[in-house]
Amino acid sequence: MKTNEMKKKLLIEDISTITLTSLCFILMFSYSVARVSITSLLLEEFVNESLSVIFPYAWITTGITTFFVVIIYNNLSYRYSLMKLYYTFSLFSGVVFIFLFLLYDFNPKVFIFLLYIWKETYIIVLVELFWSFWALTFDSQVASMKYRLFSIIGTLGATGGDLLIGRMASIWGTYNALFIVFPSLLICSSIALKINFLFKHKRTRQISEGNFLSSIKVVWNSKYLVPLALLMCILQLSTTVIEYKYNFTLKMAYPELDQRTDISGMIQALINILTLFILILTPNMIKKIGISGILITIPITLSILIISFSLNPSMTNIVVLRIFSKVACYSLFRGAKELLYIPLDKEEIIHGKSFIDMFGFRSSQAFTSLLVMVLANLNLEQLILISLIMFQVVWVLLTFLIIKRFNELNHERY
Repeated sequence: MKTNEMKKKLLIEDISTITLTSLCFILMFSYSVARVSITSLLLEEFVNESLSVIFPYAWITTGITTFFVVIIYNNLSYRYSLMKLYYTFSLFSGVVFIFLFLLYDFNPKVFIFLLYIWKETYIIVLVELFWSFWALTFDSQVASMKYRLFSIIGTLGATGGDLLIGRMASIWGTYNALFIVFPSLLICSSIALKINFLFKHKRTRQISEGNFLSSIKVVWNSKYLVPLALLMCILQLSTTVIEYKYNFTLKMAYPELDQRTDISGMIQALINILTLFILILTPNMIKKIGISGILITIPITLSILIISFSLNPSMTNIVVLRIFSKVACYSLFRGAKELLYIPLDKEEIIHGKSFIDMFGFRSSQAFTSLLVMVLANLNLEQLILISLIMFQVVWVLLTFLIIKRFNELNHERY
């Protein structure tokens, strides 16, 4: 009898794992298709406008949108199961996408701008919901193993989306190929319902009630979370500036829409393939050089690549810089960052982590946008790269402080 119950339990665990990995795959597939095609369409519609205005406005609007989304998230996260929220939001995202997609021809500039905001918002919410579910559902014995599995499968899904959108854009056109996102979100919604059913009998740690102000208070009152939040902001400041320079160079090098979509998709696919490779190696790299070694190596390498691009602002150099920044962010930094959250208590993880990973991430992007706009309007764009190097210096200093406090927390609690 016990053997049968154990077999049934193992079967449910296997089905649950397969279902969760499927959700990772489809979610990242949908975002890759949306990211490449929408960015390419945005560059096409605003071909005569300055990128120092268009992308900063888009990033600022995304930051404001994320602010309200975090408020809603905090109010709902303790009332409903995370996968119920996932199901609802992915379905809602699909409806919003169809609305904007069908109205695109009425005013392409307005609706491609709104689509850009939409794709930046839906992915950060769904990703945060997924990883919060992971943190609250699995115990420490299996959590790290599941993390690596889900990360790898998600990266494979993203790679598939990046490779497919380029081919489909060549055949159907970028606009028509974008429609793939809608059925992908419907599938995500269906899978989330299935996961909610599979885990409804599993005891999970409950999320305590909270709001936006309580999240700010949790972060502000922690001498550990404040520098960690600043580090996340520095990462986003760096990647945003690099993304701005990349889009500007890409627009100049590939003015034709579908060709630009194809090239962008291939570059993103290469990023995902390299990310997959590094993800496999990340645990061993962390063991050998430690979290501090990982966090210091990234800004030093970025500084070298930034100087190289400033001396020779070619398409090749900006692509190399962007590839490294994205791969490091998706694999090494993310793996080290999740470990930095381990010593925290439940309230700090629930309210502090969501605030930093959602609002802090997007608000720093909005701040960078203002910086880019000001420097561009003052004809001081050369200072953008200088600012980027300064960010890396701050990154290293923050790393020493965070690791010092990380070790102190581990000593106190273990």
